[in-house]
Amino acid sequence: MKHAVAIAVLAVASRARAAPAPSSPAASPASTPDAAPATDADGPTPAPALAPPGLTAQVVELPPPTLRIKPAVSSERLAGELGVGLVAGGAGVFLGAIGGAALGYGIECGGGCSGEFAGLGGIIIGGGLGAYVLGSVAIGLGVHAIGTIGDVEGSRGAAIGGAFLGAAVGGLGAAVIEATKGHDGASSQGLDVLATVVFVGGWVGGSVIGFNLTRSARGAPAIGAAVAFDRGHASLGIPLAVHTHDASYLTVAAGRF
Repeated sequence: MKHAVAIAVLAVASRARAAPAPSSPAASPASTPDAAPATDADGPTPAPALAPPGLTAQVVELPPPTLRIKPAVSSERLAGELGVGLVAGGAGVFLGAIGGAALGYGIECGGGCSGEFAGLGGIIIGGGLGAYVLGSVAIGLGVHAIGTIGDVEGSRGAAIGGAFLGAAVGGLGAAVIEATKGHDGASSQGLDVLATVVFVGGWVGGSVIGFNLTRSARGAPAIGAAVAFDRGHASLGIPLAVHTHDASYLTVAAGRF
């Protein structure tokens, strides 16, 4: 009986030692209204780095770019471009017509031809094409030569291409004018003069416009020119307004290809 009582007492004592001690309300951090959440002694945990290990990201502040605006077009320069382009174009049309006519005749009658109008078609087509091609090239070269005097540069290709396009537009305008002619001799003669002026003006004027769209100060980026040609490359520029915390300035996003 004594052994049984002793075993029971030992069992109760062991259970008392194994049971967890009840926590008092004062010792519980959740029950304390003024308890602050635990924080890191060294401050907040830094965000994970986005760069690969071993690489350090650096922010480099660049100064605003210095822009050189292209010089304004003077009336004297425009008159010189139009005048020299007109004279050069006249010489190009004359030489192109002669050379083209001879080439066209040789192509048509190279194997022999006979008849009253033999070779006439080759002469007309060849002469017309030669006058158009060589005249456009001569106009573009003349406009470019005068336009690049001084500290100004521009695209020779744009001047020549503008002449080709201007001749097509001027020819279309002249054809429309000729189509409106009546049977009155005086009015018909006046319309013929107007059609000639429109055609020649479009031919030379197209070259002047094409050149001045690409002109800029020599050695400077073509600010204000949407398309620029330089040393066999074409450049496309888009103006951008950049705003920072302490300054605002104008820059250009440009691509060269």
